[in-house]
Amino acid sequence: MRTRVPGRGHRRDGSRRSERPHLLMIDELVSDPRYGAGYPRAEKLVEAIVAAGWTVTFYPMIASNAEVRWMRGRFTSDVRVMDGNGARPLARLMRTSIGRFDGVLVSRPDTALAFNALCDRVPAFLEGTYYIYDAEALVAPRERSRRELLGFPFSPSQYRQALDDELRLLGRANAIAAVSPLDAEIFEKSTTASVHVVNHRIDAKPGQRTFDDRSDLLFIGRLAGDPLRSPNIDSLLWFVNDVMPALDRHLGTAYRLHVIGLVISPEIEALASDRVVLHGVVDALDAMYDRCRVFVAPTRFAAGIAIKVLEAFGAGLPCVVTPVLAAQLGVIDAEDVLIGSDADAFAGACLRLYREPALWTSVRRKALAKIESDFSAASFDRSVVALLGAAR
Repeated sequence: MRTRVPGRGHRRDGSRRSERPHLLMIDELVSDPRYGAGYPRAEKLVEAIVAAGWTVTFYPMIASNAEVRWMRGRFTSDVRVMDGNGARPLARLMRTSIGRFDGVLVSRPDTALAFNALCDRVPAFLEGTYYIYDAEALVAPRERSRRELLGFPFSPSQYRQALDDELRLLGRANAIAAVSPLDAEIFEKSTTASVHVVNHRIDAKPGQRTFDDRSDLLFIGRLAGDPLRSPNIDSLLWFVNDVMPALDRHLGTAYRLHVIGLVISPEIEALASDRVVLHGVVDALDAMYDRCRVFVAPTRFAAGIAIKVLEAFGAGLPCVVTPVLAAQLGVIDAEDVLIGSDADAFAGACLRLYREPALWTSVRRKALAKIESDFSAASFDRSVVALLGAAR
């Protein structure tokens, strides 16, 4: 683990830093929750850091002018958002900002890989600056699950190599932010950096409609990329092609599946019908949460934490999930969620929640209690303050 130099409250020229600590945040994109893929958590992370008393300079590796304007409008004067133009301007920022930042927080593996390469070129940047790596998701375990699902599994040595390659990103870090206890356990075995679980913050706003006033199923996720690599595309194709026919045999075909999220996928576009309704990006989800009866998360391989499930919890919409998501979230079958491990079991879980009002009400209540105990604003803010504590 890299250690900070003495006198971290001072600049390299000996002058005192501002009393308000200054953090450089580097991420792949701007912190727009509509992107999914961990960006809802990224937005909450920026909010919590500002609320903790930090000045923030934010550098997106890739961002259009419109995206930068959106983030500047979202955070107004609290965050200085820089234009996102890749590694070269970031290197220039690092060369001209030596001693300026109390800490740097870098999110996601590809961003950390680029940042580490720039540190080789500007080694003085990290002298006296506390480096936090926000893992967002540990990718190697997801890749292992994906390959097993598709029939070309990792050998033990291949998996170890993939994991080691990812863990090498930690080399310079003073602290690691993991999104789940499962990821934190792996990091703790592989680094002497301090490891913190910083999961997600959910502001619970349960809808008021009763079981009888609701109908249909809801799926939310970004649907873009290679269908063999995108967890969301894989899960929706599996649900429509394998789970829905099993569910139809018991429930009939009067229900619809509402799909919300960016769609850049011919495979998903081909699913559109009067029963599979593709809504695209929807800014305000409250009305959709309140009209649907069951949220489905048929994810068969994943990394990080299932933010969309947590947000459904907070909206008071009972969920059916796969075992991989249940393990990430630490939830219990027939209490916080219902779990289905294969197409028939997943369909059966959907059927139970769709038809049994007492079970639906119980699961809804316990999921909301889970948000309050594990994913509240107070809990999230405490974890962020602990993460930043050594950098001040």
